Amino acid sequence: MEDDESSLRQALARAERSHGPDHPEVADHLHRLGAWLGSANRYSEAEPLFRRALAIDERSHGPDHPHVASSLNNLAESLRLTGRSEEAEPLFRRALAIWETHLGPEHPHVALTLNNLLALLVGQKRYQEAEPMTRRQVNILLGSTHSTGREHPDLSKCIANYALLLQYLGYSAAQVRARLDELGRPFGLGLDPAGLIRRLAVPTGAPRTGASRNPSPARPVSPDAEEAFRRGESCRAREQWGPALDHYSVAIQRDPQFAEAYFRRGNIKLRTGGHDEAIADYIHAVCLDPDNAAYRNNRGRAFLEAKQPRQAIADCDAALRIDPRFAVAHFNRGLARAALGDHTGALADFARCLELEPDNPTYRNQLETAQRQSS
Repeated sequence: MEDDESSLRQALARAERSHGPDHPEVADHLHRLGAWLGSANRYSEAEPLFRRALAIDERSHGPDHPHVASSLNNLAESLRLTGRSEEAEPLFRRALAIWETHLGPEHPHVALTLNNLLALLVGQKRYQEAEPMTRRQVNILLGSTHSTGREHPDLSKCIANYALLLQYLGYSAAQVRARLDELGRPFGLGLDPAGLIRRLAVPTGAPRTGASRNPSPARPVSPDAEEAFRRGESCRAREQWGPALDHYSVAIQRDPQFAEAYFRRGNIKLRTGGHDEAIADYIHAVCLDPDNAAYRNNRGRAFLEAKQPRQAIADCDAALRIDPRFAVAHFNRGLARAALGDHTGALADFARCLELEPDNPTYRNQLETAQRQSS
């Protein structure tokens, strides 16, 4: 941890010497150091760094630039976490307005920008104000899931948070389910208070676009296996990894052809460091559903974690043949190419990631890193 902080401070000092104290690149380094301090719960130390970064971004880009929105959000969160919610709230709202202007009100990044503001409102027990925002957040991520064919990674947690908020407002269990049904039905999805998501029959008139990243199963799943799978999903939504693995394993025992159960189990194994076991599960999933781009991409990521970049590239290639706009597959392939020393190919992949998702900070940072390494 100390080495990480030291290297971040050294990088900041180098940027200041090279570019001067008010250069936009200095602001980037201030954000990185502030984020590290925040991850170590050192919010009071992070705050002045975020204030300085905000001032640089406003001078460099103007008051309504996306970089300013990111700075506002970081500063506001450090204020919220040190008990100064009254100072934080207008900064959160200003950041949200900037993102809405630049990306449109239905962009997934807008939904995620709502997170910290919602945490502030709920923390102050302002549940009536939080309810329409939380409902909007879920609705945006449902739209993203429907349009891409791939479940947004934050959707399940947002659904569970919305259900909990409705309970705080005094809704009965039946009323909570009715509200969730209203939200999910237009997208052909059934929602559960625990954050579970089930695909319903495709609504009449719903658009049908190319190959889905997560196509619906072509075969019915046994009811016993489906029940175990739902229990696994409930545990996954609460980040209870061990019980989730157990439930997915039961689902597979009850229905050995249940591709999605292998996939979900593999995801948890990958997340918890078991890349070899994850690869084995992804192999089963791919064999059962070879046209699923997400299965191939995640197996590629597991191969990358296992230091097998050539196999990772092969899987990402296959995922991109199924879905050429799959940004994460480009990202993973770029990492694998970089591991093999193919910096030109890696740069092309990272650039394509940013083209597909221009406001993704991970993609932007990786592209900048690759550009520095190749120069």
